[in-house]
Amino acid sequence: MAAETKYLQFTDDCKADIETIRKRNSVLERKVDDLTRNVNDLLSRTSKYEKDNKAEIERMQTKNANLGSEIKQCEKDNKAEIERMQRKIANLENEIKNLKRKIAALDIKSANSRGMELSATCLTSQLILSEPKDIISPAIEDPNHYNWAT
Repeated sequence: MAAETKYLQFTDDCKADIETIRKRNSVLERKVDDLTRNVNDLLSRTSKYEKDNKAEIERMQTKNANLGSEIKQCEKDNKAEIERMQRKIANLENEIKNLKRKIAALDIKSANSRGMELSATCLTSQLILSEPKDIISPAIEDPNHYNWAT
């Protein structure tokens, strides 16, 4: 009988162990199912995110290409405008030189008609004909060039 009791106790213990293992397996299976759902959800979101980003990246690349062509066009327009302005400045400088020559000629003519000494008028005409930078530059290069204190 003792053997029979031990056997029955052993089988009861085995049944209990099997039931415990089944419960543990059931919990583990639920956890595996939860993890599988989470992985599938992450894969789905990753796929959607990649699609969304792909469209956004393509949109940004297109926008960058458009901006690049706009920049090139602006540079081209600006270059043309700068060249136009440089030509206009050159024409105005020539016009200023011509006007200075006319003024100098009129000064000389006026001095001759009044019988003034020609040297003072010629000096005035030279100042008129000279470029402003020729008159100003020595003072810029050497601030003591015109030393008024001495």
